[in-house]
Amino acid sequence: MFIIRWIIEQHIHSIPIEKIIRAFQILWWIIPAVLLNMAVKRFLWLPLEETTGRTVPNLIRFVTASLIYILALFGIIAFVLERPITSLLATSGVVTVIIGLAVQMNLSNIFSGIALNIDRSLRIGDWVKIGAFDDSKVVNMNWRVTQIETRLGYIVSIPNSTVATSEIYNFSYPDNQYWLRCRVPINPKYDPNKVEEILLKAVLSVEEGVVKDFKPFIWLEKFKVEQVSKLVGIYVIFFKTENYQYKFRVLKSVWKNIWISLNQAGIIPTTTPIFEGGDEEKALAADVLTKSQLQEMVVGRSPRLN
Repeated sequence: MFIIRWIIEQHIHSIPIEKIIRAFQILWWIIPAVLLNMAVKRFLWLPLEETTGRTVPNLIRFVTASLIYILALFGIIAFVLERPITSLLATSGVVTVIIGLAVQMNLSNIFSGIALNIDRSLRIGDWVKIGAFDDSKVVNMNWRVTQIETRLGYIVSIPNSTVATSEIYNFSYPDNQYWLRCRVPINPKYDPNKVEEILLKAVLSVEEGVVKDFKPFIWLEKFKVEQVSKLVGIYVIFFKTENYQYKFRVLKSVWKNIWISLNQAGIIPTTTPIFEGGDEEKALAADVLTKSQLQEMVVGRSPRLN
């Protein structure tokens, strides 16, 4: 101890006190920058990786750390060395603009990917419809793109910035159940109560796909009141099913049961109503489903009763 103290006393006087003070002032900026960078890693990147299950891109880590140390360097130049930093700020501003323009889309996709992973709008394995893209299954998500597999079997890679700004319909969240809707045009001469009973039994008699715990909703959507020969009732059927992957299989089974049940009861769905008269009657015909439109099934998350 005495030897160490003697060495310090002998050499401390040979170092100008101004340099010692300046060294401590520089450390005053460097140490907080190092601690701040460590805090960002510990309290931001690690929780984010645990939440999303993905590694934060090195680009984001590098940009964040560089920003912290550059600010510390500017502080040292301005307050410790007492040098003007106007020219440095101008130069760094130009460099920042150039770099920003070069990586603008990548940064946008990365931050959008972070947002998507935090709010959990999409999960791998979910059946979704993103914007104008076809309904597909999410097969992969990273910080740059979201990859979906269509029903035709091909993979579509969508930039995360596009996903974040598009409407997202998730048919697998919060659970794997969702609502389907189909329309059946029937001549209004038949008793609506009887028709609804037949349709209800037809839907519930489907062996697989239809959730039996939820009673289907059935009502008349359109009803033209003119003459008896011009009346067409459009029955709307909402029923709950599960596993969006088999949507068309379920729709086929439901429509098949509906057609068989109605025919057994002597009720034939109206496919091509006959209208007699002028242009007014022809205009009414345009509002009635044709035979090809009978196969069209419109998908919805839940029924709107209003």
